[in-house]
Amino acid sequence: MKKIFIASFYATILLSAGLKADPKYEFISLNDLINDQNNSRAFIMDINDNGSILYSIDEGKSLLSSNILNGNIQIRLPDTFEAIAINNSEHVAGIVDIADTFSTPGYWNGKNVSQLGTLGGDKISVTDINNLNQIIGLSATVRTGELIEEHATLWDHGKVIDLGVINEGFASTAIAINDKSQIIGTSETKTIPHPFIWQNGVLSDLYPTLDSAFDINDEGQVLGSTAGHIVLWQNGSTKYLFDLPIPLSNMELNDSGVIIGTINGLEQTPFIYDNDNLYNLNSLLDPIYWDEGWRLISATHINNHGVITGLATNILTAEHISYILKPVSEVPEPSTWAMLLAGLGLFGFVGRRNETLI
Repeated sequence: MKKIFIASFYATILLSAGLKADPKYEFISLNDLINDQNNSRAFIMDINDNGSILYSIDEGKSLLSSNILNGNIQIRLPDTFEAIAINNSEHVAGIVDIADTFSTPGYWNGKNVSQLGTLGGDKISVTDINNLNQIIGLSATVRTGELIEEHATLWDHGKVIDLGVINEGFASTAIAINDKSQIIGTSETKTIPHPFIWQNGVLSDLYPTLDSAFDINDEGQVLGSTAGHIVLWQNGSTKYLFDLPIPLSNMELNDSGVIIGTINGLEQTPFIYDNDNLYNLNSLLDPIYWDEGWRLISATHINNHGVITGLATNILTAEHISYILKPVSEVPEPSTWAMLLAGLGLFGFVGRRNETLI
């Protein structure tokens, strides 16, 4: 399931001493898993708790094929279906292409794709599916004069539910849904976008406690930010985690509260936040991958077994791949790792120096 980032303006970053400690993750290329000899542009859309990978392949001529990889079994989904998210039953939420200029939300139940309907308009997006087969995203509403509003939407077993907007706003979108049917998202207002939580049929404004919301887990913890502080919000209470004043491209958390994401500093830096400590993911790999030229440049998804997906590039061969990181040992405690104090520009610099740290 879906889900895609410490204690001052200058971040305390925990890195291995020269990467001489045992690696914490096994690095796997998606292209190797799908036996792709042509180095196709395959990219991971989502991963479920069983390790099933939802991925797409750019086959050229504007054709994207959606596929599921479960162990050695590969399933190709219908060509008219663009897959977005997968749940633990390997049911998939996505978009069905009806014509060149029209598409509709879709649901693949393992055998067939069904169309889900809209709020009346023809603009839609799909973002997530939970293990109850509830799907979220947004849908345009019926045109009112010259204005077409776009509202956060829940597709719930045949029902198309408008989640509404905040403070007479005109647009909202749903970002993530958990297995308690709690939904987080964002709504445009007359001033700035506000994060929200929708539960038990009620849309609640999370601003100004949060200025953004990234994800929600099955514990009901909302991962968000406020004024550069990364926090967890739950039932009206907020727990401070760490400061990160530079931009993020995404963050995601699992039910254990482990957070992954990508920092957009001088370089894109994927990270993991676990047991109150932040690590550059590159520092947790076997140094052989670094020597071979591989650099992780994003972390997009994490499942409840700690398996992480993202993008990597090879500075020697110019390859770009989707990767899977499988845990091979526990992330170390700070006592076994060197602590470096790094500023904004130094975060990327730390990654470059991993091979020479002592």
